[in-house]
Amino acid sequence: MKRYSSVLATLVLLLIMVGVASAQIMPPPTAPICPKPDTTASFYLQQGVYNKLPVWYFCTDTTDINFASTIQQPYRQLTLAPRLISAGGPLTLPPVATDGAAFLYINTGYQQGPIFSTIPGMATYSGIWEVAFVIWNPGSYPKALCSEADVLAAVAAGKAHLSLTYGTSFKKVILDCPIMVVGQLSNPLPTYPNPNTPYVSPQILNIYTGPGYRTVMIPAYSVYCQELIAKYIDRCRVIIPDVSNPILATKLRANYAPFLTAIDPPNRQFFSCVTGGPTGNLKAPSQLPVICQCPTGFGTNQLNLYYTPVMNLIYLNPGPNFPSFPNMQLCLVTSCNAVQTAITKGIYTATDIAVINAPVLDCQRAFPVCDP
Repeated sequence: MKRYSSVLATLVLLLIMVGVASAQIMPPPTAPICPKPDTTASFYLQQGVYNKLPVWYFCTDTTDINFASTIQQPYRQLTLAPRLISAGGPLTLPPVATDGAAFLYINTGYQQGPIFSTIPGMATYSGIWEVAFVIWNPGSYPKALCSEADVLAAVAAGKAHLSLTYGTSFKKVILDCPIMVVGQLSNPLPTYPNPNTPYVSPQILNIYTGPGYRTVMIPAYSVYCQELIAKYIDRCRVIIPDVSNPILATKLRANYAPFLTAIDPPNRQFFSCVTGGPTGNLKAPSQLPVICQCPTGFGTNQLNLYYTPVMNLIYLNPGPNFPSFPNMQLCLVTSCNAVQTAITKGIYTATDIAVINAPVLDCQRAFPVCDP
């Protein structure tokens, strides 16, 4: 219990120090790009539908242990992220997106992909989804549903009803599924927007197509994260497909996801990015961004109840007590405790920039230099 209490205390202190309750600050167009991608990640794309147009997406995280324990090759196993449960809200008619999650409909009576209710750039897009199951009533003949309007029409006609639970999912299900393309998918990608392809994620580096599969390659980022139990420092790989800040979204070529800001701050974590520091020969080239919570594994092997892919991106700028030559100490900041200490000592000042969707893909133990 003491371990978890100390984690909560650290998170609360960072919330106070950074001031995430205030409006996010728009970085000026001339501000440095932070973070910078240093690797890539590839995903098998799945197909859904939005307003009768195909939607190409992949999923990374979920709150539901059944979704996390089900491996559908060749797709990656979903990571259990319990804190996402705060997203979404009650199911009403018509459905209303709340707390950072729009609705994604699963047609239980017909074999098809999910029906999306929003796409990148729209006010209710975050990349985080609350699942609503379409259950066909007795005597009704299931059919394909190609839009949210089709779903609501079937419900209004008494042919189907909606539920937040179904089968072995006994409570609401939240999924993290960034959208990559809305419309026609081809290699090379078509020029967009056009009537057949209204949206393509600017992050896409390449599309690979083959018999029965399509994969996408996007930028990825290396970060430091301290393990919850063993306290080792890991070097983890994350992606940032969705960003709430329009200027930063443009800089990172990410989906603009304004609805991420509706996810309650206590159920986000921190992504600390050092934007300034030593220069010339004294610059520490291995200083990576720092996140507070990383998964202990993937699928049902993920036991860190504090992990969430939704993060407050904060910029760490040199503070009034930042060491200067000749008293410079080359020191990597590798944990949230170190970030907190550096802010307290005036080594860095923290600025809240955006809410980002940054799923952790994998982690390996690293060897940190030191913490301030």
